[in-house]
Amino acid sequence: MPTHEKSTAQRRQAQDRLLAANPHLAALSSVYPAGVLITLPEVAEPVATGQIRLWGRT
Repeated sequence: MPTHEKSTAQRRQAQDRLLAANPHLAALSSVYPAGVLITLPEVAEPVATGQIRLWGRT
C-alpha cells in the first residue's frame, strides 16, 4: 500500500476511535462550544518510511 494511503487509513482509524470514545460529538456543530469534554483514545504512532528521492543522485 502506498505511503499516502497508509496515512489516510491511519487517520481514518484514529477518527473512528475518537468518535467511538465520544459519541456526543456527532450531535454538535463543527465548532464545539466551550466546556465540551473530549476523550482522546490511544492511537499508534505512524511508522517512519524513510526518505524518498524523486530525481537526482543520492
